[in-house]
Amino acid sequence: MSLVEVFELAAAVIASIGGAGAVLFGLSGWLGKVYLQKEKAKLEKLQSKYSLVLEKERVAHQRYSESQFKTYNEVWAVLCEVERVCENLWVKARPQDVRILARTIKEARQQLKSGALLFEESDYKLLNDLFDDFGNFQFGKHRLAELRQNQTGYYDDQDVYTLIENNREIRERYQVVLTRIKNDFRSQIRGERL
Repeated sequence: MSLVEVFELAAAVIASIGGAGAVLFGLSGWLGKVYLQKEKAKLEKLQSKYSLVLEKERVAHQRYSESQFKTYNEVWAVLCEVERVCENLWVKARPQDVRILARTIKEARQQLKSGALLFEESDYKLLNDLFDDFGNFQFGKHRLAELRQNQTGYYDDQDVYTLIENNREIRERYQVVLTRIKNDFRSQIRGERL
């Protein structure tokens, strides 16, 4: 065998091995692309599914937030009205103002009850406690008005003083609670509390 024949044989062996390698390389590249396309399709399908879920959640959250914002505003307006009536009663305990306070508290409780689904549990409890305080304030003012309108002209100064002090404590407590509720409402509306 001559040197030329050896080179030809070596070239043929290398060419056949290289050809098979090229075929294998091409086949593996093609299979890789097919697999990549399948995985890409799966991921796109999964992404589409999660995008729909996310959109549903976003819409539900937006609807809840808008309803909650409206309800918090309505209840806050009623609370401001209750506070205004209480302040009028603080200045002077008149029976007609006591009746106005009773009606306003009743409306406020009803407003809270109808929006209960949208309130955070802590806010709901705090508001109910506040309405209890308003009710106690109303009772104290009613009793004070009765004592002062006593036709006999006799009433115990100590009873009046005790009622005034009890009402002062209730007034201070509801002012603190109103401030806390205002801050809680703001935090909730801003999305700081989730």
